[in-house]
Parts: sequence; C-alpha cells; structure tokens
Amino acid sequence: MKICVLADVHFDHPNCYREEFLEAISLIAPKMDVIVLNGDFLDSTSNKTRKLFEEFLELAKKENFLTKLFFVRSSSHHDGVLDEFWDLAMNDYAEFSTNIGKVICIHGNKVGLHLDEKGSEELAAIKAKEILIEKGRKWLPKITQEHHVIFSHLHRKFYNERKRVYGTGCWIPAKDRRSEKVTMIIDDEDKNDTISNNTLAQLREKYQQKH
Repeated sequence: MKICVLADVHFDHPNCYREEFLEAISLIAPKMDVIVLNGDFLDSTSNKTRKLFEEFLELAKKENFLTKLFFVRSSSHHDGVLDEFWDLAMNDYAEFSTNIGKVICIHGNKVGLHLDEKGSEELAAIKAKEILIEKGRKWLPKITQEHHVIFSHLHRKFYNERKRVYGTGCWIPAKDRRSEKVTMIIDDEDKNDTISNNTLAQLREKYQQKH
C-alpha cells in the first residue's frame, strides 16, 4: 500500500505555498492508493475559501485523484467548510492496516497536542501518544505502542522510528524552513524507506519522469 500524507496546507491562507502544493499532489497522485489530508487543509470558512476548495476538487476530479482523497477534520474554525461536502471521504482520524503494522493519522488539536516549550514538538507528540495509549479517546480506535502515529498541527517535521511517532510539516511559512513543503509517503513495500518525509525536489526526482 502507498499512502501519501499532507497536512496543515491552509490552502486559502495568503502565504500558502499553493502552487507548490498542487504540483506535489499532482506528481504523486498517480502512484498513491490513498492521499490523506491530515487536518487544517483550509484556513477559514469564508466564501473565498469555499471557492478555492471547489476549484481544488475540480482539479482533483480532472486529474483522477478525487476518489483517493481522505480528509481528516481538525476544527470548525479551519475545516468547517468540509461539513458542506459530506460526499467526500472524511473522519476525525484515518487508520490503515499495512505490512508494517497499523498507521493512524490524527490532527494534534483533536487530542490536545500542544507545546510545553519551543522546540519540543517531537517530545510533545511522544507524550500525546503515551496519553492516548493510557487513556484513549471514545472516538478513536484503541492505540498501542505498535501503532505508527502521524501527527499534524505543530507545523514541524519530525521522525522518531523507535517511538513510532512522526510529524508532517506544513505548507505555509514556518519557523523551521525544513518543515515547509513536506510530503510524507508510506510505502509498506519499500523496506529501505518505508515512511519518508519528502521535499518537493525529491518528489520531482522520484515521480516527474513517471507522471
């Protein structure tokens, strides 16, 4: 199975790297089984936002990846427009059974993910996973240590294979530029690089000639 995870796109934000995002998703879509948009795909609920979202859906339909999209809802403030499109695949989380085990994608604000201090995003995510293992949430499946948990919301890319906790980065300017324009790809048949964070340049190298 090949799963792409993109998060914190904030598609209608004035500083969104919209053209780069559209290039990235168009490059990878033909090779993916599922494309998870892991929360905060949108930034507001304005009419402009709605129009931009409809244009994105038209592009997805034209390029034949609309049925591959799965939206993870974050908050009504950011993703409220999604409530008007219930024909789209969406939920408060996404869970997959893969050859490497179970993978679950969650937008961090849904589970109280927050920073105790700057630069502690990875530690905060590890702590959030531990709390979910201990206490759980009624609306989530039971999470275990074996789950690969992919968090968004913190706008920070990180990768902790030992703890099986990952961060997705974002598509608007971030304090850490390395966290911008990041695409996570899960390929459970690739034993050398099963879960990888990819820059746009890496996506071009991997997929452009094959698109």
